[in-house]
Amino acid sequence: MVLGATYNVSDAMYTFIEGAWYDRENDEDDGVAVGAVYMF
Repeated sequence: MVLGATYNVSDAMYTFIEGAWYDRENDEDDGVAVGAVYMF
């Protein structure tokens, strides 16, 4: 399962967070990502 969310700070900038959970041994490839994007 992969989930994500974004939040618009302004018309040109947004932040995001994403999480991924897979049904694999020892939680292989599970993770979280956060970031910000500015478009000009």
